Amino acid sequence: MENNDDFIADLLADSILADADPMETDMPAGRAYRMAGKRNYLRMLQAEHLRDSMPTPPAAGESVHIVSNAKHDFATWIPTIIDWAGSADFLYCSTWTLSRPNAQEIFALHDDEKIAKGQLHFLTGLYFKRREAATYNMLLQGLVERGGRFRAFENHCKVLLLANASKDQFITVEGSANLNANPRFEQYVVTNDRGLLEFHRSWMEDVFTSPPKQYRSTTTRSEAGASHAGYSHRRAGLGVTTATNSPSDRRNILRTKADPLRDADTLAAFAADVAVLIRHWLPTPPPGTVVTAPPQGASWPGEYFAESLAAETARIIGLPYLSLIARTDEKKHHHPMVALRQAPFAYRDDTALPQPPTVIVVDDIITSGTTMKNSLAALAAAGIPAYGFAYNGA
Repeated sequence: MENNDDFIADLLADSILADADPMETDMPAGRAYRMAGKRNYLRMLQAEHLRDSMPTPPAAGESVHIVSNAKHDFATWIPTIIDWAGSADFLYCSTWTLSRPNAQEIFALHDDEKIAKGQLHFLTGLYFKRREAATYNMLLQGLVERGGRFRAFENHCKVLLLANASKDQFITVEGSANLNANPRFEQYVVTNDRGLLEFHRSWMEDVFTSPPKQYRSTTTRSEAGASHAGYSHRRAGLGVTTATNSPSDRRNILRTKADPLRDADTLAAFAADVAVLIRHWLPTPPPGTVVTAPPQGASWPGEYFAESLAAETARIIGLPYLSLIARTDEKKHHHPMVALRQAPFAYRDDTALPQPPTVIVVDDIITSGTTMKNSLAALAAAGIPAYGFAYNGA
């Protein structure tokens, strides 16, 4: 199993693979498993509680087929199986979506050492990751804190895997329900068979170890809570996410930049949209995360608006702001008749950073992408993972 550092490394993978989402992956190849064993059929239409209906686990090689009438949900199987086994060596969970109370219950079992430390492995569908932002944020933060793992993909499998090898219990639960409150008629198959458990664990491990999901060069997304559509700006190999690519929004922020009397409320409104994007794409910043801005150039006099925007964004999301990137004097050109290109940037190593650091780079406008590209390159050269965000992308 990966340790927590490996999980954080995966979480930050898009600082290198800018066109990938480290929390998403593609579907694995299909496969099949044939099991020869005893089967026991149990109907639970009149049952009030799962434990009353099935007080003991299936025997080795046995499957129990169950039809429930909404007296319990899929997550109820987890504490039930742990009661049978005393504790679990691991929990693998595949579901389309899940609820906050079920996630909290699972974390409580882990914290009570009913599930082995760090052995929480979650797969969900893309719907959960993209549309249930609050619960996703809570789940991911809890998994990071406990050394667990998470991946989302085009997933509709509902499978639980729990084992206690010392008691020869290798329990697989396959069912129709998700890990949420399900007041519906549902079916389950509960099997005690090591081969079946390893069959399911193998394809789940394929998902966890596969590369992050790749996207097309340019995508648009709607970010809940933002006043504009999120726009993933991929020009020049960037993975910079911007709040909008609207020409009218671009004009508005240019007017604000040029106005020496701009008010704090206007700045806060721009920063709030950037903060929504950051929370969506990086809902649980690793410890040591800070916010910075590209270095100021000579082309725009007066107060540096990008730095003000970055500092306000940092305040909204509760992270420190530090000035980390500086311009160098080196000028690049290929011919005397060609205009000078931007000099490369450098990381300011005189700034004390938390260890290990993660940097969120915030800019106001992306035009050619050169400024942001140089900023990310300077941090990458210093071995610092970085994400790029801006308000407007051309």
